[in-house]
Amino acid sequence: PQSPNPRESILVARAQTDWAFLEQASGRPAVIPSELKAAFFPEGAPEPVSGRDRFPPQPPLPTGVVKVRRRVEWRDIDPAQHVNNATYMAYMEDAGVQAALAHGWPVSRMVAEGFAIVARRYRIEYRQPAVLDDELEVVTWVSDVRRATAMRHYTIARPADGQLLARASAHWVWVNLQTGQPIRIPAHFRADFAPNISELPADYAD
Repeated sequence: PQSPNPRESILVARAQTDWAFLEQASGRPAVIPSELKAAFFPEGAPEPVSGRDRFPPQPPLPTGVVKVRRRVEWRDIDPAQHVNNATYMAYMEDAGVQAALAHGWPVSRMVAEGFAIVARRYRIEYRQPAVLDDELEVVTWVSDVRRATAMRHYTIARPADGQLLARASAHWVWVNLQTGQPIRIPAHFRADFAPNISELPADYAD
């Protein structure tokens, strides 16, 4: 959106990251050095936050869950020699595109029908690192389909040892390409995706 005042800033996104300080040799949590704290907080570090929100339970897998295999490439790696945290979002988006293709909805078809699917919110929990040449399996499925929104879920695992590396959810919104406004999810789109949609249990809470 354009601000009527060109000097006025408009908030377009906000984020929160929960970082862990690790010892490089062992990969285990370590105490943050006081000089590092001072560099980030010259006025004094804020009070620690009591407790953290747990990652919500993911809904059960549907019959038509989509699985995408990929290998970690050199461009995915950061200076710590593991997959950069931001790269996982690229893995997820690619899996979402592959899921759309598997159900007959390439991006070109969405554009031709005048709508797009945009991300409203991501939430990612990182559990284990992935490194160069690891083969990964990204699993994705949908839940909580409403009038104009749905939740897409992901897990990223390493089949070689069965380790779950990350899990995530994305809140998607269907919008009109011309107006940018939310629209009702087309009935035929929803019908095509039915096998990929999880049936939520009564006690599920996101």
